[in-house]
Amino acid sequence: SSKNKINIILETNQGYVFEEHNMKSHDLNIAELYNDDFEEINRHIIDKLNNAGKGVLLLYGKPGTGKTSYIKWLTTQVDSKFVFVPITMINHISSPSFIGDLLENKGSVLVIEDCENYIQDRSVSHNSIVSPLLQLTDGILSDLLDIKIICTFNTDLTKIDPALMREGRLIAEYEFDELSADKVEALSGGKY
Repeated sequence: SSKNKINIILETNQGYVFEEHNMKSHDLNIAELYNDDFEEINRHIIDKLNNAGKGVLLLYGKPGTGKTSYIKWLTTQVDSKFVFVPITMINHISSPSFIGDLLENKGSVLVIEDCENYIQDRSVSHNSIVSPLLQLTDGILSDLLDIKIICTFNTDLTKIDPALMREGRLIAEYEFDELSADKVEALSGGKY
């Protein structure tokens, strides 16, 4: 697809800027490169991200299991603008100027990678951004912004604040795991 674009949030003297960048074309064969249980959830994710609405998508698992590759591929499957939020800017997502920029980019999909330290259970985390995420995806702001947020992390789901997983707020959650033995064998042409 020619879409393969992502917006990066930059902070300038005039406030925040959503700067669009092209990415390398990223073709992904879901049936070959992910375990069989992912095909159905993939269809659900694409459907939810392509339709109006808001919510949180939680993608987690060990490093190197395909989370980032999947998000790159999603940019070609979903019509919404994808906006990458660098970890260094994560605490700014509820600032008035950032909210103003989100209003100008209504319907976007925010991507926050490696954010386990920020979405942990609020009773144990001092860096939590859970409250602002809840406001963006389920509070008054959510009706104005109509955004979806993809959070990736490498920790166990049980450490994440349970408020993010409430029905009506959660688009989906999926644990990326190492490929099953039969998938590895098929990819290697039966050499293992």
